[in-house]
Amino acid sequence: MQRMKEEDPLRYKSIVDRCTLRRRMKKGVVAQQHRLVQALFGMGAPV
Repeated sequence: MQRMKEEDPLRYKSIVDRCTLRRRMKKGVVAQQHRLVQALFGMGAPV
């Protein structure tokens, strides 16, 4: 992860953000997105 952070910071950030979002969704902290947003972008879809 440290090497990826140095070589490709955008990929590293996307992985960290995705993990953070999934962790919050499992805890129920994140509000669900509108169904259209879920369908188009896969954001906030139930896991």
